[in-house]
Amino acid sequence: MARARSSSGGGAATAWLIVFLGIGFVVSLVLAIVFYTQVEGLKAEAQEARSDLGVYVNRELALAPVVTSLADQQAEQGPVVQQLLSQNERLKALIGDPQLDTAALASRVREAVPDGTLLRRVDRLSQELADAREQRDEAARQVEQAQQQVAEARQRADERTATYDQQVTDLRDELEEVTAQFEAYQQRVAEMENDLREQIDAAQRSRQDRIAELEAQVDSFNVETEDLRRQLREANRRAEPLDTPDAVEADGEIVSVQEQANTAFINLGRSDGLVLGLTFEVYDPNELVRVGALTEATNRGKATVEVINVGDTSSRVRFVRQSRGTLLAEGDQLVNLVYDARTRYRFFVYGEFDLDNTGEPSASDRRSLENTISRWNGQLADELSYGVDYLVLGGQPPMPDPLPDGEIDPVRIREHVEATEAYEHYQALIVEARELNIPVLNQNRFLTLIGYYQR
Repeated sequence: MARARSSSGGGAATAWLIVFLGIGFVVSLVLAIVFYTQVEGLKAEAQEARSDLGVYVNRELALAPVVTSLADQQAEQGPVVQQLLSQNERLKALIGDPQLDTAALASRVREAVPDGTLLRRVDRLSQELADAREQRDEAARQVEQAQQQVAEARQRADERTATYDQQVTDLRDELEEVTAQFEAYQQRVAEMENDLREQIDAAQRSRQDRIAELEAQVDSFNVETEDLRRQLREANRRAEPLDTPDAVEADGEIVSVQEQANTAFINLGRSDGLVLGLTFEVYDPNELVRVGALTEATNRGKATVEVINVGDTSSRVRFVRQSRGTLLAEGDQLVNLVYDARTRYRFFVYGEFDLDNTGEPSASDRRSLENTISRWNGQLADELSYGVDYLVLGGQPPMPDPLPDGEIDPVRIREHVEATEAYEHYQALIVEARELNIPVLNQNRFLTLIGYYQR
């Protein structure tokens, strides 16, 4: 029982202790809250004071010499702000006096503000103000000059504009006049073109009709001329004796001459049977070329030409020989005894020839001559007959001297007989050709009439 009471008393003490501790905690908590509230209020007031102070001064200004000087006098003359306000009032009163010049104003400022910092600022500002005014005046002068220049430029521009406008007006009027004249000229030109075109068409039709008519007449004349030429050749061969020179008909003519190139063009071409290498003797247009007799001098032309390019109806020739002091001209006639565009002449060639005058006649030169005749559309005959047109003879064999009486050497007798037969045969051919009315040509005359030259 006693143990039970003792246990009950200890529990009550513990309970009271807990109560006291709880009350102490609550009181401490309340005090802590009140203290924190006061601290926050003080912080807010301090922040508000700083804000209010920042309205009037910041840290940089507070450290300025003038503020520091005024702060030293704060105990005697009152707060710094109050001193600044007082000085500001005095300065405004001084500056507001219009009778004060700069020197007097500076003196008053020195009296009003003993500290030289503000005065230096005033001097600097005064200098800056003077510089600014001078710049303003200079700028004003420049503006005035610029305005004057602008006015002058505007006046010149107006004058030029007026001049240009007048010129444009004049040019426009002139252009309209020229345009009207040009349109009238175009109309006249168009009318003239139409008239000329009609006249040209009519002239062309008339010319074509006339050309066709003349071509028909030319064809007819050509046929008649060829027939007459054929008849003339036959009549001459039958009526004229051999020793009467026969005229040689021209084969063609020169149509143009290029003296600098040493060439010319002729009116013969591939359609006329022309071949490269063919040569012609050139004679004046009115010169009569004859075959002549064996005893006559060689009638050499004034030039010799050779075909170097063959066209369809015309060809190009070069000069291979030209007599001194002569000139080739349009219309000069071309002669080659072998060549003929319409007829193939027949030649009987006899004897030995020395084509290049070496002094040694040979059979090879005779073969070369015969090949030339064949190449140039001539025909070679195996014997002299009525169908031969020309007899071409080489060098005349010499007449052998008589043999001495009593000659018995068979070799000499045979050589004498052969030489005599050769001479007699040569003479017999000449006689026979005369009887047949066949022209006889020696080497020189034949080579002359075919335009032969030493290559």
